[in-house]
Amino acid sequence: MTSAVRHLTEAGFLGKFYIDGEWRKPTGLATAIVVNPAIEQPVAEIALGDDEDVDCAVVAARKAFTGWSRKPAAERAALLDRVHGLLLDRLELFAQAITCEMGAAITYARRAQVPLAAEHIRVARDNLATYPFIATRGSTAIMREAIGVCVSFGLQY
Repeated sequence: MTSAVRHLTEAGFLGKFYIDGEWRKPTGLATAIVVNPAIEQPVAEIALGDDEDVDCAVVAARKAFTGWSRKPAAERAALLDRVHGLLLDRLELFAQAITCEMGAAITYARRAQVPLAAEHIRVARDNLATYPFIATRGSTAIMREAIGVCVSFGLQY
C-alpha cells in the first residue's frame, strides 16, 4: 500500500489546489510543514493559499453554485452515494493519512474515523430523500434553499 503522502506526491497533487475542475499551482509561495505528532517528524510540505487563490476558488464556487443549487435532490444524492463508496473503497489510504497527519492509532482510524466520515456522507444522502425543502405553516409556504458561497480563513503562518 502506498502511503497517502507518497500517493499525493507521485500524482503531483501535494503542492496544488483543486479549483474549477483542475489542479492548479498556488499563486503564492507560502508553504507549511505537516508534522506527524506521533513521531514528531515532518511528513510533508503543503501549499498555502493567498488572497488570489481564495478569489479564484470563490469565483469557481459561485459559478458551480448556479447549476448545483438547481439539481434535483436525487441527483445530489447520487453524487453523495458515489463519494460515500469511494471513501470506503479508499479506507486504508484515508486511515493512513489520518494517522500520519494527527498521530491517531491506525486501528482507530480504520475502525472509527474513516467509517464515521463515510457515515456522515451516507446520512446526508439519506436526508435528501425526506428533507422538507418546501414546508407550509398555515397559509405561508417556506422554501429552504441554498444561498451561496462562503469562505473560512484558517490560521496565518
